[in-house]
Amino acid sequence: MPARAGSLSQAMSSNVKVLLVDDNPIVLGMLKQSLSALGQVATASDAADALLKAVDDPPDLLVTDFRMPGMDGRQLIEKLRSRPATANFSAIILATKTDINERLSQQDPVDDFVEKPFFLKEATRRIKRVIDKIALEKMTKTVPSDGVLRGSLSQMNVIDLMQSLEMGRKSCLITLTRDDEKCDVYFSEGQVVHAVYGNLKGDQAVFKRSSTRRACSWKDCACSTNPTATPEAPPRKKMSSSTPELTAAVVTVSDSSARGEREDLGGPAVAAVLEKKGFRIVARQIVADDEPAIRDLLIRLCSQARFVVTTGGTGIAPRDFTPEATRAVCDRVLEGVAERMRSEGAKHTKFAALSRSVCGIRGQVIILNLPGKPSGAVESLEAVVDLIPHALQLVSGDTSHS
Repeated sequence: MPARAGSLSQAMSSNVKVLLVDDNPIVLGMLKQSLSALGQVATASDAADALLKAVDDPPDLLVTDFRMPGMDGRQLIEKLRSRPATANFSAIILATKTDINERLSQQDPVDDFVEKPFFLKEATRRIKRVIDKIALEKMTKTVPSDGVLRGSLSQMNVIDLMQSLEMGRKSCLITLTRDDEKCDVYFSEGQVVHAVYGNLKGDQAVFKRSSTRRACSWKDCACSTNPTATPEAPPRKKMSSSTPELTAAVVTVSDSSARGEREDLGGPAVAAVLEKKGFRIVARQIVADDEPAIRDLLIRLCSQARFVVTTGGTGIAPRDFTPEATRAVCDRVLEGVAERMRSEGAKHTKFAALSRSVCGIRGQVIILNLPGKPSGAVESLEAVVDLIPHALQLVSGDTSHS
């Protein structure tokens, strides 16, 4: 059977053309240096220059500043998309939080917003996610005659690959092999619908209890992608065995805790309640009150756990962004769950009415916001946690009722 050897991650990065546009030469230089290893990077100092370069060599990805003299970044995207020769590209806009919230919209035809000012490492990570998605799409169009793309993962881990498939809404089988281990993961429209790892099937096949061996933690493993493969037996609409494991991730949203200035008490308290209710905690994270950072973390954790719980950032203070980040990544919102938490909270404090907590669904994962105060977080969680196993069963496609 023909094979395409080599590193998937290197091949994925090398064939993506990126056009950076910013009127600040320092920002332009820093981004170009950081992204050069990920693709073929060209630069432009303003929108007019970018238009000329895009016509001459259409980019796969446009990364543009929003505020520039003359034509702004959104107008540049609209101009390029209005021309058939330059219409097919992904876009990322660099903008201040005020511009993102007041002048730009989640409905804008862009893949992501990067908030300015930014840390170079964080901006590079966000841009790399889109580059990986583009590269994967390009590679699937040039697979060998048997339709199977093969290689190794050296710079990209399994979670990065899965996120690229999710962003691209791909339907395929990926086969991961490491030494004598093998894991098959089936995707449909970017969602994992089935997996097989030895004698394990469903959730346990990918998220095996031993963290040193679970497939999602593998690095430097061999990988093949087959866009035409289907499971031997048609899977149910959920990726789970007949008795799916209840896995949970806990996120503490706090500037002071992220800086190490305050001990995180809410996260451990929430985790303790979940463990008593039969959930296995697969991740505990602390993140600053930064909407893009919260949003990215939620997306990443949704590939690791069935239930993602946040504590903090749900009020009305200027840096309370957890509800906005949650809504941005969810497909649907469960208003009744948040209403029940506020109703129970009102029995203890009149300020419960000021909570903006959200509960939502992303794919087959439920995300729940809790207050930052440990006692309030525990009270809110205990008010709804018994609903979650049944809710997870429903969102996974199992609508049978006993």
